[in-house]
Amino acid sequence: MENVSEEEWKLVFNNINAYVSTVALGAACDFNLFSILSTTPGLTLAEISKKINISYYSARVLMLCCCNTKLIYRNKSDGKYYNSSAAEKLLNSNNPDSILGYIEFNKKIQKPTLEFFTDSTKNEMPCGLQAFSGDGSTLYQKLANYPEFEKIFQNGLGSYSSWMSSKLLTVKEFENSKNILDIAGGDATLEVAICNKFSHININILELPTVCEKTNEKIKRLNLSDRIKCNPCDVFQDKFPGGFDTVFISHFVEIFSPDKVINLYKKIADYLPSSGMFILWTATADENEEGGVQAAKSSMYFLTTAGGGGFTYTFKEHEKWLKDVGLRVINTYFFNEMEHTAIVSVKN
Repeated sequence: MENVSEEEWKLVFNNINAYVSTVALGAACDFNLFSILSTTPGLTLAEISKKINISYYSARVLMLCCCNTKLIYRNKSDGKYYNSSAAEKLLNSNNPDSILGYIEFNKKIQKPTLEFFTDSTKNEMPCGLQAFSGDGSTLYQKLANYPEFEKIFQNGLGSYSSWMSSKLLTVKEFENSKNILDIAGGDATLEVAICNKFSHININILELPTVCEKTNEKIKRLNLSDRIKCNPCDVFQDKFPGGFDTVFISHFVEIFSPDKVINLYKKIADYLPSSGMFILWTATADENEEGGVQAAKSSMYFLTTAGGGGFTYTFKEHEKWLKDVGLRVINTYFFNEMEHTAIVSVKN
């Protein structure tokens, strides 16, 4: 290997072993390690072993792997362990910004199904669904048979959405909305954030029947039932309820093929009143389609798991499709650091 540079070797080696950090992170979350170190920082290896009830040897392996992620660090002078700043904020169950639900979704739903990526590309079908037994040609049909996994799915997306909600709330056009029809709003994480910031807004979420029941329970617990409602609907087949000036979609259209996305956009354009508004919050790939991680992972997931022929589309694709159905883009918010875009359009 004389002709292989150190940089070339590291590039290949790091890609081969990238899963190691994911596995270590999942194990640390299973042991609630980040929360433990938040409550009692500066634990020794022996103390960690005792607290999470594993052998000293196992704890030594675990902590070596966790330190490799840079999410936990070991003090060089006394060998005690501490959370990194990122772990303290995002991986500590006592912190409201925790994304532990998303990590569980990644570990129990995304990662097992993505092992079938090669088969899925060969057959152009969601072979990852083999990870779940039962009927259904899409993940969402499969999850309807497994309440515990559907809960993990909704909690995971809710956790992910919660982390990004501060960016979405900078979309100033929400100030001009009063009654929002929300397509596939899940557990209402974003919708609660919107209503908390904009006191004049009411939202009607359209979702699967099994999702609606849990979402309405959550809305009731938060005392927002007078402003947010979740109703069962097949958004591709059923007629939308009337009386709404704005349609909002978050993390939904990416799942589907271009034809299906265009059909949904056409349905929205036909539904909206004159000057009615459509706000889209979506993951987007860069225009050269060279990454990054979120775009690649999401597209892999859409092919292998979600089963809708989706892709992390570029902004220009969305812009063209919206124009083709009679919606004019009036403002765009690019959040390149998180590979997301908010696109605001109005009916011509």
